[in-house]
Order: sequence, then structure tokens, then C-alpha cells
Amino acid sequence: MCVEFVGLTFFSLLTGTINVMFSGNQSFESLINARMEELDLWLLRLENCNKEEKIPNKLYHSIKEFIQDAFVFDFNLIIEEFTFYNELPASIQNQISDSLFKNFKAQFNNFFLNTDIGFQHQLIVSMFCRIYEPGKTIITHGQKFSEMYFISKGSVIFYDAKGVTPFLQLPESSFFGEYQMMFDLRSNFTIKVDGKEDYTKQTAKQDRTTFLCVNI
Repeated sequence: MCVEFVGLTFFSLLTGTINVMFSGNQSFESLINARMEELDLWLLRLENCNKEEKIPNKLYHSIKEFIQDAFVFDFNLIIEEFTFYNELPASIQNQISDSLFKNFKAQFNNFFLNTDIGFQHQLIVSMFCRIYEPGKTIITHGQKFSEMYFISKGSVIFYDAKGVTPFLQLPESSFFGEYQMMFDLRSNFTIKVDGKEDYTKQTAKQDRTTFLCVNI
């Protein structure tokens, strides 16, 4: 009887855990919602630092929009939240990567062409998103690269050492920073997001540049 009870208890626990794992509450959208709730709490704490002033509604919504967009494009979010992916054999991990991120790999075919599928999936699932407004400086002259950049949307401009004279534009679907990271080199130029920086107005979403970045 005792063994039977233990068996039923274990089965109930197991099925309950599986149901939670695959319920709608564990969907990707729920992960985003949970992170946004954390953001709300952080913003509330930020406001409490100075009880006499409040974050303007426009700025508040702008912060939430930036963070939410970053989470949506954050490939490693699902890996950070669950351990299941790392428990899968490499062959299945590769199949997941090949199925879910084939459009991304097609966009950056010049980089992924002739590379090993294992390398591809390890790189992609480690990527995180950065979103910049026009004119924002990404890398200054003499700075070391801490990450490699894939331009998912928008473009960047390469400038001389002083950051004044442009000499090269990299369009969408380009990438940069891999050479400097591999050899631990400092930048010989300044890199800025295409467009004019303007602190007086909020930039429209379509005018922002989106990068998928990775630490090599």
C-alpha cells in the first residue's frame, strides 16, 4: 500500500509538472509579460528614489517599448528561462536552431555559409538584442569590441578617428566586430547608427536600428 501511495504521489507530481511546463502560462508571451512586470516594479522603485518627481508618461511608455522590443528579438531568452534546451542532445538542438532561425540565417547567409551547423546554433541561441536611435555612437576610436554586431534592421556609418568624416556605410544584413574581437584589437574608427541624433523628440520605431549581438 505504501509503495502504491508513493507511486501515485510521484505520478501526480510528474503529470502536474508536465502540465505546468506545457501550459499557456509557460508560453513565450508569458515570459515577456513576466519580464515586463519586473520592469514595472523597477520603474516604480526608480520613481521612489525621488518622491517629488515622477517619470513622464511619454518617457515611461518609451522605456517599456524599448525593453519589450529587445526581449522579443532576444534569441537567448528562452534558453535563460528554462533548462530543457541544454538537456537535449546536440543533434536535436541543431534541428531546433535550423527550424526556428532559418530566416535569420538566410538574412546573414554571407556569414553562415559553409559554417558547421553546431557552430551556427551555439552562436544564434547566445544572441541578445540591442536597439539604437539614429546618430547613436556604438564604438569610439580606440575602444575594444566587447561583442559582435549583426545588423538586423537599419544601417551604421563608419567615421574617421575623430568621428567627423564618414567613409563607409554598412546596410541591413551586414555584420562587424568579429575580427577585432578574435584578435583583441582596438577600433581604428568610430561607428555610429545612421541618421541624426535628436534628444528633443522621441524616435519612431521604424527609424531605429536593431542589432543581434553576441560575445564570441
